[in-house]
Amino acid sequence: MKRLFALMKCQYRQRKGLFCGKSPHRHDIRRGGAIFPALWASFAFLLLLPEGRTENSQSVPRDNPVATYYGRAKGYPAWTDRIRWSNVIDMSRYQRGRTNFERFENARDELAAQGGGVLYYPAGTYDFSDGPFDGPLGRGLMLRRGIVIRGATPPKTAAALHGRMNLPTKFVFGFRKREAIDAGRRLVLELEEGDLRIQRKKSRKKKQKGQRPADQIQYSTAPLLLNIPVRHGKIGTTVQGFRRGYGRDVWPGTATVVEKGTSLIIKVNLEIPAKRHSEHASYTLKLTHANGNVSGDYHGLCRGRQLSGRVCGRFINITPETPRDWNFIGLMPEPGQRISTVDQIGICWVHLVGATIFWGPDLEWGETWETARSWKSAYVKRQWANRKPDGTHPWDPFAGGGKRFIGAGDGRLVFGCVLEQAAVMNDAVTMGRPDYPQGFGEQGYHTFKFGARICAYGSRIFIANNLLAMSRGKNFKYRQITRYTYPKGGAGMGFGPPRSSIILFDYNKTCGIDVNKFLLGLTKPTSTDPRGTRGYFMPMVVVMDNYVYNHGQIGFNISGNWVTIRNNRNKRDVLREGYDPERIGGWELTLDGHLESAPGGNGT
Repeated sequence: MKRLFALMKCQYRQRKGLFCGKSPHRHDIRRGGAIFPALWASFAFLLLLPEGRTENSQSVPRDNPVATYYGRAKGYPAWTDRIRWSNVIDMSRYQRGRTNFERFENARDELAAQGGGVLYYPAGTYDFSDGPFDGPLGRGLMLRRGIVIRGATPPKTAAALHGRMNLPTKFVFGFRKREAIDAGRRLVLELEEGDLRIQRKKSRKKKQKGQRPADQIQYSTAPLLLNIPVRHGKIGTTVQGFRRGYGRDVWPGTATVVEKGTSLIIKVNLEIPAKRHSEHASYTLKLTHANGNVSGDYHGLCRGRQLSGRVCGRFINITPETPRDWNFIGLMPEPGQRISTVDQIGICWVHLVGATIFWGPDLEWGETWETARSWKSAYVKRQWANRKPDGTHPWDPFAGGGKRFIGAGDGRLVFGCVLEQAAVMNDAVTMGRPDYPQGFGEQGYHTFKFGARICAYGSRIFIANNLLAMSRGKNFKYRQITRYTYPKGGAGMGFGPPRSSIILFDYNKTCGIDVNKFLLGLTKPTSTDPRGTRGYFMPMVVVMDNYVYNHGQIGFNISGNWVTIRNNRNKRDVLREGYDPERIGGWELTLDGHLESAPGGNGT
């Protein structure tokens, strides 16, 4: 009875907005207890269920997935228990709507009318490309107060820090086709760790002076990447050099196309540095078209022999495409209300292809982007000039006002998600300057420098166990108007004349996780907030166990009060002009798609 009384006391404190348990934020984390409190909790939960419903009588999960994953071992934020996990709509059976997007909005509105709940998507792939994701009047998958998207729980414990996570539920978003320079096809050759092994058998003969070691040598590579244009499998195409992992090390070697038919035969020669000397590996790479169609694309895995190892590779068609304007999970306030009133929202166990997460701050907005006198109002494209900012689009803070912080919602959950081919787009602002306002022009585009793949503003934020992996085989070169930059006295910067340059669209040159930071750069002091910094110090932020890859950008940009940042991995490559992990050379490095990065100039 003593344990039951303690549990009831904890539940009472939670209803009052208080918390129980031990943690770096002692008031914000709940830990699992002994078996008897757990049993009493289950009993109490069953008593509260509607008549005729038990947890096991439904095929959909009704537990708190964060508590299930973290509860006993590490503790979890108690505020996540406020989400109505037991009020669930199974989206695989939901029929109101012709498309996945329409069904999402209809089911969301039903749950919102009930005070919130969970949109559950069982294992499968859900195509949202039919949604209105283009232009200033578009919208994404917008969450109303109390709504959480939930995918199927992985069959095994899924940990993002391993660098790979297979989730049963996948959301696929549409892309916009672009014109590119030398897109072609690229051969991606990967030697996974442990696949490539070099062995020398121990010699029974006595080693002579100066003789190299005869003991067994075993060498495992990191992933090895070969990414080259191979025009339709043209015979005689040769590439020089292989990149070890996704860093700067290049191993000498060649790969030559020697035969084409239903299979593509490639001869590979590679010099592999071993402990005291180099080993030479030669093998044949064979890729076969899935349908045996000679003129089609080659796909699938392939195997080759070299000493005692194996190699796998595949062809990727480089289709130049970018995410659409509203490819993100966003916010939707109730009619007549502001986005700062949208509380208790989240997404769990979903693999997003082509989409980001944007839950931004509520700022003082202008009438339209063009008239708001914001930082970039003078450079908005004609199509976006009359957009009425409300905080639902990532460009609202810098094009639609943003000079006074109003507030941000409470309760933001991003847990167990994978983001692939995800980037916040800038297809709305030309990035011009006073002396050349047209910037890269009405047809120009780039990734948004201040747009993070996971963007969450507010209090009680929990972002954990998410994989923001490297997007491979999707980057492409294209031509755009740029300007050279150079130093001009002190901290000043000069700009050269506009010129046409080849630049790189790089999905990986984007921020990973932004919490209460990037988009508050224009906020100023007010009478209620003399320092103008209230938005930077929203309480109770936890960012943990996330894997973020970024190429020359910021992995984590986090601010708040009572903040925990732990056990994250910021995997990145240094960004330099003409170099990138996928070996697509011959392009100008820019900061924003228009201003070139140069020593002493922009980007230093």
